[in-house]
Amino acid sequence: MRLPKSPTGPQRVHLHVATLAELQHTRWYYAPRYTWDDRVAAPSPSPEILALLAAGDYREAWLRCGITLDFDDLSCLQSPSVSPTSPLGVAELAAEAAAAFGVDQVATLFGAYLTIDVPSMTASAADPGNYLEVPVRIPTSSVRPELPLPPPCEQRSPGFRVRCHGQWHRLGIVGGRLTLHDHDELEQRREAALRALGGDSPGCFGVEQAWLQGGGRLPRELHEYRRRLMHRLQFGDTEHLLRGLRDGTIDPRMRANNGWSLLHMAVWLDHARVVPALLEAGVPVDGADRIGRTPLYEAVMQGGDIAFIRALLAAGANPRAETVHGATPRHAARYYHDGRDLAFLADIP
Repeated sequence: MRLPKSPTGPQRVHLHVATLAELQHTRWYYAPRYTWDDRVAAPSPSPEILALLAAGDYREAWLRCGITLDFDDLSCLQSPSVSPTSPLGVAELAAEAAAAFGVDQVATLFGAYLTIDVPSMTASAADPGNYLEVPVRIPTSSVRPELPLPPPCEQRSPGFRVRCHGQWHRLGIVGGRLTLHDHDELEQRREAALRALGGDSPGCFGVEQAWLQGGGRLPRELHEYRRRLMHRLQFGDTEHLLRGLRDGTIDPRMRANNGWSLLHMAVWLDHARVVPALLEAGVPVDGADRIGRTPLYEAVMQGGDIAFIRALLAAGANPRAETVHGATPRHAARYYHDGRDLAFLADIP
């Protein structure tokens, strides 16, 4: 399976068929089943193993997970900047990979660099620069603190606080809009007029401007709310977005720090349902980010599928809209099509 083209493009994986020989000079690894099959759970954290790692007793921790470390310098298991490598599930994955490819030796990548003999499950230290010496590779990762998962959907409008004119003011997403609770309509109209004349927006109004345009600074809680939402969307949670739009817990006017609108992010989602919902909510089809990239331009550049590109065009997207560098969706379709047949866009006069 080939990984996505980029972290800002569609996150779908693509299935290809290849021989082991064809992969010999390609960076690849044998992925644990739990990383691609939602019917299989990842190894559960073990308090006993975590305690051994925290105490620096790496050799015993690995031995209890079924692997004997056949070397004295254990620095390859503990980078100065990250947590120690977790041995949980490594023996089982090594045996699975060895059986799948009919070999008796596998190497690890990422968290630790080891060569593991199977079936004895004896590991020796490996040079990370020689990752091609053993054909079959498995991933390992560092121990990470357990973080609470975000809820499937916020059940109430999230509230935030911001320092404004020496006081703490309240903001919240109410009825699908970021609302400034401590400023009446007259104040907000006056502030909008000042911004139109080139003035700076302090406090609550600065937050509102950053929320609606991208850039600027947000309160920590609001920044985290946006980050978590974008993370869910990036990995295809269409239902979360549609539910949030219906419930009023997601503001369709929001922008990412780079100025991306939710319509830019629709490249990650089920666009057949998302595009009509966002357009109905008032998201502009040609709303550009901070350097002039429209959703149509990004759909072309980030590998969006043809149906999504056609849907944007049908909604009135401008194929000639220029970025600050003078690039257009029509131009991008000629040179960055990635094998997609985008002649219908590239040949627009």
